Amino acid sequence: METLLATAFLGILAMGTEMLGGNVRRLARPVLMVAILVAIGLALRGWNQNETLLGGMMVLDNYAIAFSVLLLGTAGLLLPMAGAYLDRDMAKHQGDVLAVMMFAVAGGVCMTAYQSLVMLFVGLEILSIGFYILAGTRKRDLLSNEAAFKYFLLGAFSTGFLLFGITLLYGVTGSFDLENLRNFAATQGRIGELPMLFNAGVLLLLVGLLFKISAVPFHFWAPDVYEGAPTWITVTMATVVKTASFAALLRLMLLGLSTAVQSWAPIITVVASLTLIVGNVLAAIQPGVKRLLALSSVSHAGYLLFAIVGLSENSAGTALLYLTGYCLASLATFAVLMQVIEKHGDDALERFNGLGRSNPLLASGMTVGLLSMAGIPPLAGFFGKYLMFQQVLAGPYAWLAIVGVLAALAGAYYYFRIIIAMYSKPVPQSGGVAEPAGTRFVLIVTMAGTVLLGVLPTLLTSLELK
Repeated sequence: METLLATAFLGILAMGTEMLGGNVRRLARPVLMVAILVAIGLALRGWNQNETLLGGMMVLDNYAIAFSVLLLGTAGLLLPMAGAYLDRDMAKHQGDVLAVMMFAVAGGVCMTAYQSLVMLFVGLEILSIGFYILAGTRKRDLLSNEAAFKYFLLGAFSTGFLLFGITLLYGVTGSFDLENLRNFAATQGRIGELPMLFNAGVLLLLVGLLFKISAVPFHFWAPDVYEGAPTWITVTMATVVKTASFAALLRLMLLGLSTAVQSWAPIITVVASLTLIVGNVLAAIQPGVKRLLALSSVSHAGYLLFAIVGLSENSAGTALLYLTGYCLASLATFAVLMQVIEKHGDDALERFNGLGRSNPLLASGMTVGLLSMAGIPPLAGFFGKYLMFQQVLAGPYAWLAIVGVLAALAGAYYYFRIIIAMYSKPVPQSGGVAEPAGTRFVLIVTMAGTVLLGVLPTLLTSLELK
């Protein structure tokens, strides 16, 4: 309970700094960073305790704690990156923006710890409503307004599918509890086929969650929303929303539907292969780096689905490593992208020309992040992909690994386009790109974390997430 209360308190703390205004408002980010460290410490205190909350609707087990810590750690690293966005664009509303973000993270914590499908819906809505607001915070920017409208409209539509799926599952099983769903599927599987309404409920539930992780064919909102939203909000969505949503999806499969594998595994396999192909092909033809990274985020959802296709007791640890490496790489690349946009006003690939000469730190952070995303050893992304391939090779859908390898080659192509521009092209006449102290801190932490997890991946994969 301490984890959820501490995370919600962070939002209240941010609201307090906004109400006090003046110099206190400027202290919001450092105060929140310290408070996030305290919240992480409180979360880790519950390791191996499996605390049941709200009459059994939530269970703070090791799985929930691990992914909650990842969400909080990501939020903590996002704060130093806010820079110009909060200080200039949101100068009078810094506390409001930070409060909405932290409440959204609290919704993400609910999604990692739910035991009842009702709490899954509550957590998802808390998370989603926060980001519907954040995507449109630049009120005079048409792209930001378009992003917020599209995300709200399509997000509400996907929530309808989720609720309809929950309704059907309750109608068939008489329960919202994941354990009861698993027992029902196991019993029905022994005496015959699962009821059609049960399978329909699972399918609709999957649609709602696959939308949130931007898996194909439910990805169509992501490029426009990611491009139109302020860049800091984009990286927040690409990390926090994807982490919370995939943690919720994997929890559903591990605890609720593991005994009904024959019903959903073929569907997930097709979705994973399409996500890898479409995400990488579209990313390869993008002229702008922000939209390229948005479609790259779509392709990473395909690799994450490997943990579900090859569902096993190792899936949670593998997904935790992959998501941690992905979050670190996304934070590094977007931190650099934000500074390039701040300097030049756009995100064209040419704006990265000569960055390796003009600012070696920014270029190094971008390079490490991109190489990790491409799966180059010895970085965290390499072992994340390697373990994902192991997941599918051990099951009946080994052919998916071939799709994954081809997709990785396509990803390497467009990632290396940026790296080549940074180190082989001349510095533009407009001069180099500077980095503020907050960006410097984020790059150092993310690069160190990416290398550390690449050398010692067992730091996460050896955790007993039961």
